[in-house]
Amino acid sequence: MARASIEDPLKKFRFRIIVDGFQRAGFSKCEGLEKTTEEATYREGGQNETKQKSAGLTNYSDLTLERGQIVGSQRGGDNDFITWADQVNQVSAAGNAANYRKDLDIQQFSAQNVRMRVWRVYEAWPKVFKPVGPLDASSSENSVEVIVLANEGWEPVQ
Repeated sequence: MARASIEDPLKKFRFRIIVDGFQRAGFSKCEGLEKTTEEATYREGGQNETKQKSAGLTNYSDLTLERGQIVGSQRGGDNDFITWADQVNQVSAAGNAANYRKDLDIQQFSAQNVRMRVWRVYEAWPKVFKPVGPLDASSSENSVEVIVLANEGWEPVQ
């Protein structure tokens, strides 16, 4: 029997993240693109046997980005995460009105390297920043930086 003519699913390793102002935005991992809507329950007159349900507030999960730690890059951008996290720290410490929020795009590509889907994340800002992962003298893995971004929502734009 011949295989049906269907499209293959997108591969999870074919993605790119575009963050405004970042020189070096090559990420090895991205997770947390998730939204959850609360359930609001109430009683309605005349129907006392069961709760009625309605949609409540929607919560957008934090987005976690990882990339290899590079120092001394000829292209620059080594300190993009550090600078962004420091902007948030300055706002919380001094009440500075600097704009530390950024929109970013998560792009997914087909096996033929064609951009298939773009998710726009709004008003993201660094909630957690780890400039270096666990150091281990017995490991030969690359060192990674991790940034966790709070955000105010996302939507598909392509």
